[in-house]
Amino acid sequence: MRKLLLFTLIFVTTMNFTFARDKIISPKELPEAVQSFLQKNFPNSAVKYAEKEFSEYEVHLEDGTEISIRKNADWESIKSRNPIPDTLLPKAAAEYISTEYPEDFIREIEKNLFDYEVKLSSGWELRFKTDGSFSGILDFDD
Repeated sequence: MRKLLLFTLIFVTTMNFTFARDKIISPKELPEAVQSFLQKNFPNSAVKYAEKEFSEYEVHLEDGTEISIRKNADWESIKSRNPIPDTLLPKAAAEYISTEYPEDFIREIEKNLFDYEVKLSSGWELRFKTDGSFSGILDFDD
């Protein structure tokens, strides 16, 4: 009987974590650090809605921009139809893009443990090390 009770408890707990849904929250419920990040980097676009799962947030802006970000404002990825500020990249990466791709703007950024993956408006996908040095072209998607 104890084994059955223990198994049931473990099963229910596992299912709660497995099927936990994101909770829709109002912009005012976003942590102060996230609100500051949004005001600084996306001042012309209001938050349409946000989703919270544990300490991570998916923020959806009125202009269609989507940002995956933690409560301390450490962002993981940003996708937009509009230009993403190059100030979110290390200076060397931003300078490389403005020099080598002067007509393009940043549409997506994904920040990983060891690098940044950047997609430009022309379709080029570039990789940069965390120090901002260029490390290669990933793909071209037109």
